[in-house]
Amino acid sequence: MAASRVRTTGSWSRDVIALQATLDRAEAESALPDRSSADAALDDLLIRTRLAR
Repeated sequence: MAASRVRTTGSWSRDVIALQATLDRAEAESALPDRSSADAALDDLLIRTRLAR
């Protein structure tokens, strides 16, 4: 049983490459802002939340 779960390094590499490609496509298709503007928006939201208390 355990032997059937063993994967080769090449197999893991292909899986990682496929996963990265999927993530890259999803990021390109999403309407999410880039990280710098998202960080700024999060900081602004945190400040507004603290001031509202």
